Amino acid sequence: MSNEIRMAAHAHAVQESHSDFSLLVRKISIDKLEEEGKKINNGALCTPVNYINEFKNTVYDKIIMTLLNPNITQFEIQYNHNSESIFVIPWTNISVLCSLVIDIVRQEDMVLKLRAPIKIYGDIHGQYYDLMRLFQLYKCPVEEDLGEKLNANGDIDSNDYLFLGDYVDRGSNSLEVICLLFALKCKYPKQIHLLRGNHEDMLINSLYGFQEECKKRLKEDITDKTSCWSKINQVFEWLPVGAIVEEKILCVHGGIGKNINTIEDIAQLKRPLIVSQVPQTLNEHKITDILWSDPTDNDSVLGTIPNDIRDPDGTGHIVKYGPDRVHKFLEDNDLQLIIRAHECVMDGFERFAGGKLITLFSATNYCNAHKNAGALLFIRRDLTVIPKLIYPPKEDVRCFNTW
Repeated sequence: MSNEIRMAAHAHAVQESHSDFSLLVRKISIDKLEEEGKKINNGALCTPVNYINEFKNTVYDKIIMTLLNPNITQFEIQYNHNSESIFVIPWTNISVLCSLVIDIVRQEDMVLKLRAPIKIYGDIHGQYYDLMRLFQLYKCPVEEDLGEKLNANGDIDSNDYLFLGDYVDRGSNSLEVICLLFALKCKYPKQIHLLRGNHEDMLINSLYGFQEECKKRLKEDITDKTSCWSKINQVFEWLPVGAIVEEKILCVHGGIGKNINTIEDIAQLKRPLIVSQVPQTLNEHKITDILWSDPTDNDSVLGTIPNDIRDPDGTGHIVKYGPDRVHKFLEDNDLQLIIRAHECVMDGFERFAGGKLITLFSATNYCNAHKNAGALLFIRRDLTVIPKLIYPPKEDVRCFNTW
């Protein structure tokens, strides 16, 4: 295996124009992507498959069979999964699912150690249709036999999957996204990996759509501690916040900010992890850095500077970090690359610090306003990084929360 990480010369991209998606995958020279520098300032062997040998018709199997639908149409999204419809999974099943997944993630390290080949996803933000399109076009996380039943191409036998957080809020299908990912985590606990983002926080997702979605679509009292909204947020507090792929690539949601200097700075954080609104201690500042910080606007801006977009009040708690911070962190920790999410970027991925950091965003046309592409990164066994893109659907019928 090569000791050096390299970016592929081409990204794989799909432009929708008719139903036969397979004919539309094309290669685009990465160097010719026009929007990579345009940032939107709003806001050896793979791991062996580990099956849970319980009775066949488990709760998570039912959820997977119901929600994993890579061939779903926009019409079905509009009429069966709109923001006013009752959610298709019963309340009791979601409650059981949360109990199952929290038992799994509590046993995981705060910083996961993962192997290639692996597919990495950025922010999804309740955009269930985009997640299904990515699964349809670039295969999905089930074994081949189950994939045949679902009329989908599954590749979990040969690939791990890592999701970098921000599963909920903004889009109108946060329940579909998080319940499906939780169910996949239960079925394939050693192949599906979920990191925490800044929206996996009860305070944040009470403001940006997820709480309201649970209230409307589950008809539940969200002030009740036994509500699904509360239980899902309890799972969030136990999610890992970092991952190391092949001892060379650090994956986090936001970044290294001002206070993250070593992997141990992340690994030593204790769970359940509560995010402080106004961080006081060093550990609280580290949590804010991991979940909220961004790279500076370009490679010429060094050091750490205030993050005026995310911190308009100027408290100084949320920062941007320059390419010098990235290079020093990688050198000090014997790493070669950082992959993070947290920012909408026009081509779905964006390079920073001379290619030593990649921002990844998987939701297209974010907030129904930005017309951006979405992407995943495929890390091959030889550590070649291949971006795989989708563009906004031609006729977008998705509903978005007002936030």
